[in-house]
Amino acid sequence: AMRIIEGTARSMGITVVD
Repeated sequence: AMRIIEGTARSMGITVVD
């Protein structure tokens, strides 16, 4: 996933693959 999306996902407590 894109770094910006990954950072946002982590803030929301979501695990992002790729």
